[in-house]
Amino acid sequence: MRDVTAAYLRRDWLVWSSYRFAALWQVMVVGIVVAGVALAGNTLVSKAADFNGSKDFASFVLAGLAFTDALFAGLTGPSRAVRSGQTSGTLEPILLTPVRTWQFILGSSAFEALLAFVRTAFFIFSAVVFLGYWRNANVPGVVLVFTPAFATFLGLGLLAAAFTMVVKQGDPVVGGYMALSGLLGGTIIPVVLLPGWVQAIAQLLPLTHALRGLRLALDGAAFSTIAGPVLILCAMAILALPFGLYAATWATKRARREGSLVVY
Repeated sequence: MRDVTAAYLRRDWLVWSSYRFAALWQVMVVGIVVAGVALAGNTLVSKAADFNGSKDFASFVLAGLAFTDALFAGLTGPSRAVRSGQTSGTLEPILLTPVRTWQFILGSSAFEALLAFVRTAFFIFSAVVFLGYWRNANVPGVVLVFTPAFATFLGLGLLAAAFTMVVKQGDPVVGGYMALSGLLGGTIIPVVLLPGWVQAIAQLLPLTHALRGLRLALDGAAFSTIAGPVLILCAMAILALPFGLYAATWATKRARREGSLVVY
């Protein structure tokens, strides 16, 4: 698995680095967003007494944007890898090699996830250095929350990849889920401001628990405080990741039997 991932990382790095403006543009976008949110946070007053773990509006939104980006990379990367293989005609040749389905999917989506992690790190770094947020963050706590959260989204991403392999189109489903999660999961709007019945739906979304736990950890909360989100996310990861791996393997076998690996 390490060699496969390294090969895909090298390939994607060579492609991405050939467009030098792309790296500069991503840095510029992060800087613009951080500045814009900081200005908005200084001028807007929310009626929410609890920003889902954050102390004010600006830090609430910055943490939500930063970590939603990283978590959604686990959701979108696998299906995009399959779709790219379908449209480029490389999916069937790759899956006829000793490389397993999950190795191909995870390896070819690793670079996208790595870029998202770098963007998130730059978001957090900018907020700490220039705005003074999260200087007493519980860093191990952040890792403890993020790990099962990303594993959950990766499992969902593998499930989306299996769906793409079978029906040849998965973007509408993934896009709809991302929109629902972003709206209800607390990326920008505090969950406590939503109607009660909507809050109940939000509790079913892994993003809700991930962002709450991450915000609490960033603000220096003790491990006992973030234990609830961590346990919920671990349970979700235990369900989502094995099921996603099974679904991706099953979808590949089905596509091979039908001879539809090259169909899109």
